[in-house]
Amino acid sequence: MIARFNETGRSQVLAKRMPGDLSEYSVIQTKEPLDREGKVSRIVEFIEKPDQPQTLDSDIMAVGRYVLSADIWPELERTQPGAWGRIQLTDAIAELAKKQSVDAMLMTGDSYDCGKKMGYMQAFVKYGLRNLKEGAKFRKGIEKLLSE
Repeated sequence: MIARFNETGRSQVLAKRMPGDLSEYSVIQTKEPLDREGKVSRIVEFIEKPDQPQTLDSDIMAVGRYVLSADIWPELERTQPGAWGRIQLTDAIAELAKKQSVDAMLMTGDSYDCGKKMGYMQAFVKYGLRNLKEGAKFRKGIEKLLSE
């Protein structure tokens, strides 16, 4: 994302596919389909926690990783509180996308929603198992728990 930002000067938003209910996420609609990992397309709509996500023709959500131009600061200053009564970065990005190209990049690899208990636990286990120093011991501990 940084390389693409440096190459194009356009703000970048990391995205992933999320079939199902998107009402708790930042939903992105792009000009062209993001049909493979690493593909990039211009954002045409960006909505934080939409009330009616089914009205959007998209299964793409932001995963909370951004490389933004300095042009985001004036947009943040003008942004009114949105979802949950808070100023939402996504609302400012949506306004920026109306004035200049902002790209969404379909991520490669895995992403876990660590704001939810299950996502946090999945991420913890996956990265615990991959830990070079403690991973083998962690695996044995998990296997022992599973056999009980």
